[in-house]
Amino acid sequence: MSAEDAMKMYDDSLGGDVLDEAIQTQLRSDPKAQGVVETKEMVKRRLEESSAQVRDLLQTVDDLKKEKQELSEKVGIDGLTGLKLYHNEETKIALDKVFEIAKRSAIPATVAMFDLDEFKKVNDTYGHEVGDKVLRCFSTAIAESARDADIFLSLGKKDEAEGAKNVDQALAEAGQEKHEGFRYGGEEFMAIYLGSDPKLISEKVIPRIFIKFRENLKAVFKDEPDKVALLQNTFSCGLSGVSFSEDKSARNSYEEAVKVADKKLYEVKNGEGLPFSRNGVAYENQVADSNSDALPVKTGASPMQELVEALSTEKQ
Repeated sequence: MSAEDAMKMYDDSLGGDVLDEAIQTQLRSDPKAQGVVETKEMVKRRLEESSAQVRDLLQTVDDLKKEKQELSEKVGIDGLTGLKLYHNEETKIALDKVFEIAKRSAIPATVAMFDLDEFKKVNDTYGHEVGDKVLRCFSTAIAESARDADIFLSLGKKDEAEGAKNVDQALAEAGQEKHEGFRYGGEEFMAIYLGSDPKLISEKVIPRIFIKFRENLKAVFKDEPDKVALLQNTFSCGLSGVSFSEDKSARNSYEEAVKVADKKLYEVKNGEGLPFSRNGVAYENQVADSNSDALPVKTGASPMQELVEALSTEKQ
């Protein structure tokens, strides 16, 4: 029997059959066949060891990702977007502090709730990895679109200007921003803006977020023609404004303001009482007046395209 014949019979036996005595005798007497068998066994053993090492490495990477996410959540940071997590005790304590600062300084505040339109379709069509990229594009747009100084505290009165200085100082001491974005959950985000009413935010900030969001999507997916539909992604937004006067306020906590903003967001998403649905903004502003027990409410709503066109015309 040749070494090749012995190897063929050896291969046939790998399924668990026992080599018969004649083959084993031949393998023992033929150094060439024995060497090939030993080499194959060594390769097989090393492959098994390598597979085990790869499995261990993948498990380690998985564990590290989980540890990173858990650590991020402990410090109140969303590991995906880098924004603060809204549903975190530290974040809520900080927001309480910011709201109290706004009350003491008697300046307006606006809470915004955002929701990416039909985001489930993105995950279902392209997968969660692409969905995560879209979420990062949006969170970056929120973070980068509200730093125009002219939209904050532009009322011009001396006492309000003094109040602006006071709130800036208080926020600096508290380590808080004048505006900040948060990951609310899933494809929902929240932001708080101090010093501007919701009408101004809807006209100046929200369309900037929309434009920046589209720019980010284009930058990320420009070389992937199969994902061109993603460049048309939109979002809806609900705004809740709070004005403070002396000890009276329209809403006593940021949580109440969040509920109202969420209600306005729901109206946009469902076209409730509006001539449009999705891809737009609705707001409610309740003003506290020290000379009256009444709390007048101002509302408004606009489709996103209208806001973007108005902003573009203003820039020209």
